[in-house]
Amino acid sequence: MGSSMSYHLSRLTTRRSCPTLLFWGRDFRFESHRAHHARLVAEGWIGHRMEPVASSGMERSTPVLKGFRRVWIAVTVLSVVAVGCTGSSTTDETTTTMADTVTTTSGPVTTTSTVAPGPVAEPAGVWWGEGIEVGVPPGPENRVRGLDAFDDDLFVYGDLYNGSFLSRSTDGGLTWTRVDPEPPPTSGRYRIDGIVAKPDGGYLLWGELGGRCSSNIDAGDGYRFVGICTRWTPVIHLSDDGTTWRRVDPPTLAPNGDSSVRVHNVVATPDGGLLLSATVEGSDWHGRLFRSDNGEAWDLVREFRGEEHPMSLTSILADEGTVVAVAMEHPCAEPSDGTGGWALGTDWAADARIYVGTNTDNLALAGPGDHPFAGNLEYDCEATSSFTVAQIPNPLIRGEMLSSVITLYEIFEQPNVDELDPDTGGQRRWAQLIDGTWQVTTVTGVPVFIDAPNSGSMEDVFPIDGEPGILEFEGGGPALRLPRLIVGGDGTDSSVIVAARGVPAKYVDAGAWVDGVFVIAGTAAVDPFFSNIGGGSSETVPLVWRSVAGTDPFAGRCVLEPGADCRFADLTTMPGYPDFTGMDLHGIDLSFAELGEADLSDADLTGARLWGVTSDADAMMRGATLDDVEAGDAQLGDAQGASFIGADLRSARIRDATGADFTRARLQLTSLDFSTLPVLDGALTEGVRLSMRYDPTGAIPFEIDLSGLQLTRANIQPDRDAQADNLLLVITDVSDAVLDQTTFKAVDLTAIDIEDLTDARVWENSICPDGNPPDDPPIGTCVRGG
Repeated sequence: MGSSMSYHLSRLTTRRSCPTLLFWGRDFRFESHRAHHARLVAEGWIGHRMEPVASSGMERSTPVLKGFRRVWIAVTVLSVVAVGCTGSSTTDETTTTMADTVTTTSGPVTTTSTVAPGPVAEPAGVWWGEGIEVGVPPGPENRVRGLDAFDDDLFVYGDLYNGSFLSRSTDGGLTWTRVDPEPPPTSGRYRIDGIVAKPDGGYLLWGELGGRCSSNIDAGDGYRFVGICTRWTPVIHLSDDGTTWRRVDPPTLAPNGDSSVRVHNVVATPDGGLLLSATVEGSDWHGRLFRSDNGEAWDLVREFRGEEHPMSLTSILADEGTVVAVAMEHPCAEPSDGTGGWALGTDWAADARIYVGTNTDNLALAGPGDHPFAGNLEYDCEATSSFTVAQIPNPLIRGEMLSSVITLYEIFEQPNVDELDPDTGGQRRWAQLIDGTWQVTTVTGVPVFIDAPNSGSMEDVFPIDGEPGILEFEGGGPALRLPRLIVGGDGTDSSVIVAARGVPAKYVDAGAWVDGVFVIAGTAAVDPFFSNIGGGSSETVPLVWRSVAGTDPFAGRCVLEPGADCRFADLTTMPGYPDFTGMDLHGIDLSFAELGEADLSDADLTGARLWGVTSDADAMMRGATLDDVEAGDAQLGDAQGASFIGADLRSARIRDATGADFTRARLQLTSLDFSTLPVLDGALTEGVRLSMRYDPTGAIPFEIDLSGLQLTRANIQPDRDAQADNLLLVITDVSDAVLDQTTFKAVDLTAIDIEDLTDARVWENSICPDGNPPDDPPIGTCVRGG
């Protein structure tokens, strides 16, 4: 980027054949040759109040939300790129001076955008309405698999026991009607995998029938529980109106012998045909490409085989002049006698192969320099795991047609996850083939998941007014999954990361952009904590959520008083914030509210609902009364001396529980940090995490007495600061404690008897009762030879 520039520019206009250049000036107004960008400004996607920041070249402000609170991330626009630009740029006022800002290239074109602090207006996708049922009753085996929008039709589909449901909406997802293509089979499984609009009108739905399943048990109402199926056969359904469907079973798609044929995607071609990509899974593992004029009959166009290993064909894409096939060669695959096919080893150990041609007849393997993603990766298959493979650039590439544009994207975090800032260290990258040139966009500042690096993978990709939109999830507990949206653009003027507020979902699986509204689909648990302890499967219900434009739709509804409905409330916007000390708020519903740094010390919250509440580390509830509260999945701050008698705190986290009273509370999978052990009399503590804070003054001994506690599957450890300084928490007594599968990390156990640790797990950075490290690191035992 050039070193000289002016902030005086008010407006920049370009011809349509040129890329958008991002500037701001006295009126902080952004405009673009793309009409939808101007609308996104108005809707809050791109803010128009921005502040220039000195000394870093060219910076801009864009909102980022992590969880339920704002996180400001620095941003620098690294490049502005033009490809085949023949127009000129003009300004209304003073021309901005810049050096080396526009480049023309014939190779892969890269723009980089980093998301940063910005406008006051919250972008679309922050706020959501209530979950909308799609006509599917709760059940233990419900799961949404897709959500697709076609003009006035919106379809959501997924698994329902051994069958599939398909629901249709014609009003943007407000109401739904079941239009299932066929009933569940009497044996085996039927699964819907995707739907596409046919060029000649109507729809094509593809799915598969699973056979040779490990179990087949009556579930009532014509449904069955089935186990793992090992043979899959493609099924095609056609419809003229999206309401009634007829099934076709093309013989050319059927598997041979003991093999399976798995369809990956179907796309409509500009000449009015249909292309289908599939993989034959068996002893001759390879990809197949089929073509059809109408969806009835399918012709095999060609096969794809790896040079040295089995190959899967994962996507076929086509625009006016180009066809792209995305395949994956599996370098860690080994022949499997048990199935007569191949064991692919680590699922993620896949080497991308990109084929490009002007039609299906001349598809040719592109070299690494002819597309933007890596190839010919080197794997140590003996040492490879899903975690280590996730650290390799481009371990898995997927393809989508987004508004008739061929789009490829990565779906995992970048390498060296352990060295990244969990809030800002990740990135997402995609490439679009425009006028024969791959244009690459990299969005940085994406949160990463240190404990589960693959959990940030993309759930769905869909067009937002012609630009890529990515739906992910941020994690969350069993009651709450935080959808994350990454809005595309050219990487310099509209890349926005936004996490949803108010989506109490267990899973979020698919999304769409319909008439200026985000629609996402997933499942909500009927009892979110049913399967947390002791196993089992909770019932879920498929739901759809629609985004609410503008600011907080609940603003003004919440009044902080006893029994008030303050779900999803943002206390940081409430009068008196942050001082709410001593308030009477008994029975209030603050589910999924944002507390920020609110001070609720000595407040009465008896019987309140605090499901999924989030707060900053400085939030306080010191001395507050929270007896009988429902606070599963809540993130609470300093609650020293608070009363949680009889409270339900499953999967919650309390940052400082020193001196708190948890008598008879439900603390399964709850995380408690403290300087002295809180009262746990009669509490349900299975799976609890107890983390002792280190007092550097030495006023509080760095030791803990666990006698008499029920600590099955619990985790006992010092806080992270102490672990970083290699300080060990001293366990002084575990007499009469239940330590079945309890895990000790960074602890000194020399003060207790080794017989008390028969069923305990001890990390390698601990000291056993005999003064030696545990056996079988990294998570071993103090029972020698045990």
